Amino acid sequence: MYSDCMEDRIIKRYNRYRPKYELPSLISIQLDSFQELKDNGIQQVFNDISQISSKDGRYTIHLPDESSFAKNHNLSWWLDPPRYSVHECIEKGMTYSCSLIADILLMDNLTGQEWTSEIYFGELPQMTAYGSFIISGTEKVVITQLTKSPGIYFSSEKDDSDEKVKQHAKIIPDKGTYIEIIPKGDNSIFVQYDRRILIPFTAFLRILSFADDGFGSKPFRECSDEELYVVFGKECGFISEKYISASIEAERKLYSETNRENAAEWFFKKNKQKGGTTEIRNYIARRFYDLAAYDLYFTGRRNLNKTLKLSDIIPAEHRTFTVYDAVKAISIAIQCQ
Repeated sequence: MYSDCMEDRIIKRYNRYRPKYELPSLISIQLDSFQELKDNGIQQVFNDISQISSKDGRYTIHLPDESSFAKNHNLSWWLDPPRYSVHECIEKGMTYSCSLIADILLMDNLTGQEWTSEIYFGELPQMTAYGSFIISGTEKVVITQLTKSPGIYFSSEKDDSDEKVKQHAKIIPDKGTYIEIIPKGDNSIFVQYDRRILIPFTAFLRILSFADDGFGSKPFRECSDEELYVVFGKECGFISEKYISASIEAERKLYSETNRENAAEWFFKKNKQKGGTTEIRNYIARRFYDLAAYDLYFTGRRNLNKTLKLSDIIPAEHRTFTVYDAVKAISIAIQCQ
């Protein structure tokens, strides 16, 4: 029987004293979270995926994001009310949901011609007043899965080469590939990207600095060997020198001359890409500094700024990765060894 009948129950109390405080709403977190999804979450998804362009760049699909273009063309989205009530869905074995509909605009960038249409995106299950869902006539409660939220996490792991405990770091984005900082027994420090590319941290920093991270100031100009010693000397002191030297030696096994051009070209070819300097720079920017591919979200940026003490350098609304993030994370990993 559905939980509406609970309102008609007579509650008898057998304790001698009446409670002084009312029982708080134990489902307010679920209700507030679902309301936040409807108020802001759906709009944020449209903001993230709009615009969609064809491969040749001729056609562009504009979704109802919060851009001036969408507002000028009256693009909007809405949720149609559920067709059936909660009790009807239970009796008929249906899902209590509403339809998500949005206006989209298709533009021919060559001729300037535009087409606007209403698109049905799908059904969004609705939460009842009791924090539950009606799925195929059955009342269900979604149990939140405990996962690590976006941010940076440090852990202690034993190195197989010398059986010593090393301090590892892992940067987890909301969308994108994990970046892991892994110390080795010979004092070198490697960065594992995409769980398949393992490179010395000096090469990783050169790769990052080769493209524009979308943030004004940068810790390096050319990311040369001399700059690495200076920057990490300020962050960690003289202890960083042995880690930089060991990582540069490991880097020379990949290419003879250690500079950011060679590092970026190696990374570009490692990912089976072809092209010149412009294509290399665009590829790196797309992998690390584009919200469509790598997004820390506000939670991850807040965590990184707090843990790495970057609040005075990087604003809270900057959701992509930066060279400062890599420098600070590696500095802490060095200090913890």
